[in-house]
Amino acid sequence: MNSLSGSHLKVGNFPGVTVEKSEAKFNYKNYEIKIIDLPGTYSINDYSLEERITKEFYR
Repeated sequence: MNSLSGSHLKVGNFPGVTVEKSEAKFNYKNYEIKIIDLPGTYSINDYSLEERITKEFYR
């Protein structure tokens, strides 16, 4: 995400790193591209804060 957008967001692929929704925008040719990083989910239930954030995003 950071490499594509030139941003410096704290993201990672292990528990506790991404606990909120992060967004980054950048321009490519004549397009504005938005990347959204959501917390990972480990079940279909929303027991953890990360799972609730991701579940609410898709509604």
